[in-house]
Amino acid sequence: MRKLLGWLTVTLALVGSGAAAGGLAGLAAARWYDRTPRAPVVPATPRSEAISTLAGGGGAVSGEDEAVLEAVRATRPAVVTVMNLQRVRANPFAPVQLRAAGSGSGVIFDARGYVATNAHVVEEAQAIEVVFIDGRRAPAEVVQWDPAYDIAVLRLPPDTALPRVASLADSAHLEPGMRVLAIGSPLGTEYQNTVTTGIIAGLNRRVKDLGFDTRTWTVREFDVVDVPLIQTDAAINTGNSGGPLINLNGEVVGLNTLIVRRDRTGGGLVEGLGFAVPSNVVRALAAEWIDGIGRADLGATFEPLDPMTARESGLARATGALVTAVAPDGPAARAGVAPGDIVVAVDGVPLDLDRALEDLVWGYHEGARATLTVERYGRTLDLAVTFGGPTTAPSPPSGDTP
Repeated sequence: MRKLLGWLTVTLALVGSGAAAGGLAGLAAARWYDRTPRAPVVPATPRSEAISTLAGGGGAVSGEDEAVLEAVRATRPAVVTVMNLQRVRANPFAPVQLRAAGSGSGVIFDARGYVATNAHVVEEAQAIEVVFIDGRRAPAEVVQWDPAYDIAVLRLPPDTALPRVASLADSAHLEPGMRVLAIGSPLGTEYQNTVTTGIIAGLNRRVKDLGFDTRTWTVREFDVVDVPLIQTDAAINTGNSGGPLINLNGEVVGLNTLIVRRDRTGGGLVEGLGFAVPSNVVRALAAEWIDGIGRADLGATFEPLDPMTARESGLARATGALVTAVAPDGPAARAGVAPGDIVVAVDGVPLDLDRALEDLVWGYHEGARATLTVERYGRTLDLAVTFGGPTTAPSPPSGDTP
């Protein structure tokens, strides 16, 4: 049982609605999920009005304000608007045309022309176009996506001039209270590359809903995004999906993916409850899809511990990861991990309220080595593990994108 953020209505700040992963069909989607319509495509304001320079002249600024300005100057040019194009006819006799069905955001993170965005931004796209901060447009193709993690990587044509390339931070070093900025294009190109500010309000967050599991024919809880998320109070709106959440060094710490709008029962409204996929997830998936470097896998299943789980299991410890199964001859088995063990640290970094085992494992790759600290019947053991690679491959995106 994982941490549940109440019964919530969730808005994906997105283009496209996306299907629940893992054999789950959304249950009462219209009620529980306010799956936001695609960001409307509206004419952009003239470039002279839409993009203002951040150069000085506005008076004295504080040290913190200067840090914000420097971060924005460094990263904002790397943020793009991602247009989801689909083939339409004005009438049955009209020629087929590609038109924008909606838009999201993305960020250039690799000098070879790769863009990270959310999987739901490109879902069902029959062609994709990105819009740079200077107004230029370029086609893009999908390298790969994984809807379970809500991550997609796009590739720009080789001769594309990149306005800027953003760096990915190590999200394992984040802490609640850190200042962050969200950059993206809410409501489409009319508000392109908008910057909002906030803090990291929480880490290791799970947003859940109910779904019908077609494998077991039961209704059960599932994670809307299958990784622990970063919680932020920086304003995120429709069209922000796939845009970066950055720190004051101008580094990308996550990709904005969803917003909780109201209590799931339809009751009280919720404000300032946005979520982002950690940058280590983006880095690991991109390395696998682009360079063939497998992401790390332990070959075991775990249940994150919280006070309720610990009480139900009769455990004294309420943090860590309880090992529920170990694959025969997998990395965990070869390291000596056994069902019933509680993993409490990885390479000396403790698992706690803000860090799940998954958070830390995303920072490694296939073949990397680490030390797992486990508790077993009152004893503490340090076990050396060599990570394996992923065991499953994501499905190709729907639509006609390459």
